[in-house]
Amino acid sequence: VHFSTRQGQSKYQGSYLGLQASGKSRFLLDLQGQILDLELDLHGQFMLENLLAACSAAWSLGLDPEAIRLGLQQTKLPEHRGQIKRQGSFLVIDDCYNANPLSMRCALDHVQTLAAPGQLYLILGDMKELGEEAEKEHEELGRHVADLDPCGVFYLGEYASQFQAGYTSRGRAEKLYL
Repeated sequence: VHFSTRQGQSKYQGSYLGLQASGKSRFLLDLQGQILDLELDLHGQFMLENLLAACSAAWSLGLDPEAIRLGLQQTKLPEHRGQIKRQGSFLVIDDCYNANPLSMRCALDHVQTLAAPGQLYLILGDMKELGEEAEKEHEELGRHVADLDPCGVFYLGEYASQFQAGYTSRGRAEKLYL
């Protein structure tokens, strides 16, 4: 089953319409001309591919649009995976479960879209189970974070020096707390 996040590329397509006032994200899916307009507790552009994969498979297996909608509305991610919580005037995104380089970049890019200008603070830690790539990936993560230009970054972990090397390589020695 082929699907695409680019218009006109496949008979199963979709788009991410952003975080709504309800605190849920809105997705528009087109399954062979059947449109599903969904508000879900799944956050970020990067979740669109997961939704399209599941919906395309379900549609291909003969599930009707309402069954697909109901199933998705009942979907809850496990704790510490992209949960958005309001703490006073702060919007806290808890995505601290077993990150990898791609998931970390996607989560950080998404968080940046949610932060008010001049209000992005990050609390980060090590990505585990990367083997011999760990040092290189943490340095690359530091560069990626520096490019987001956060107001402050708090980093704790075994790879703090590699993260710091990547972060400072972008000329951003300030605002980093190890």
